[in-house]
Amino acid sequence: MRFWRQTLLIARNEWGYALRSRRALAVLTLYVAVAALTMNGLLSALLRLERELGELLRLSAAPAPGSVVDALWNSVRFRQLVAGAVGSESLAAELVGVSPVALAFAGLAFFYTPLLVALLAPARVAEELGRGTLRFIAIRAPLLAWTLGKFLGQVLLIGAGLGFSALTAWAVAVYRLPGADSAAIGAGLVSWTLRVWLYAAAFAGLTMGAAHLTKSPSRAILVAVLALIAVAVAAWGGGQLAESGWQGWRTLGPLLRAITPQAYRADLWRRSAAHLAPAAAALGSLALCYLLAGYALRRRRDL
Repeated sequence: MRFWRQTLLIARNEWGYALRSRRALAVLTLYVAVAALTMNGLLSALLRLERELGELLRLSAAPAPGSVVDALWNSVRFRQLVAGAVGSESLAAELVGVSPVALAFAGLAFFYTPLLVALLAPARVAEELGRGTLRFIAIRAPLLAWTLGKFLGQVLLIGAGLGFSALTAWAVAVYRLPGADSAAIGAGLVSWTLRVWLYAAAFAGLTMGAAHLTKSPSRAILVAVLALIAVAVAAWGGGQLAESGWQGWRTLGPLLRAITPQAYRADLWRRSAAHLAPAAAALGSLALCYLLAGYALRRRRDL
């Protein structure tokens, strides 16, 4: 119990530092700004598509912005096109009824959140290693408690950032799409934000584990970005090997891909617990494995 109390105390102190240094405000501002810009650009494209559809269908009266997009999404023909695009009729069927705006937000968030995590989270680990403050913490708490506490604090901060970004995206959507179902958009954004948070937690473990290798914040960010590139290449290479002609490579491919967060992203798009629960467990396990690998390497070095 003492170990976990120490871990939670370090996580709380991480939040306290973020608030005192205004780091939390900077993180939230960055998440909100990215969400506002990407959602605004996306809605501009949707409204342009809606106008073109109105002209094509020769609508006599212009409907409220957003109503044509919702009607199009609920049409059978369009769902068939979506099934062909995602390569899975079952996945397309599970997405029926979900706000297209929320889905678009999720697609953007899955893309940019790992990079934001790599730019923000690893520096906190390297800062304390570089300043030598960890030596004083190690007197009262083990290194493992410090590592887990820092991770927990950053994951909660990422969750707050994603929550505010979802709220911002919802506000932009309600303002620009008065004809759309704002309640459905809000519910969809909440659901997809939680899924992106699970995905981001795996990258937080990866980048913060990598940050244990250096005492320089700038180098920690560089190492974190290189780690992102490495797992992206591993995920792509695993897929290519799985489709190769040699049996040995076909066996190695899925194993290589399984140790990357990208392998479980498709399951996060599903709505059934049979897909979501294993994906969440796998992403949590990957986050801890990445983080503890960095901890094990740092443990062998001088603090």
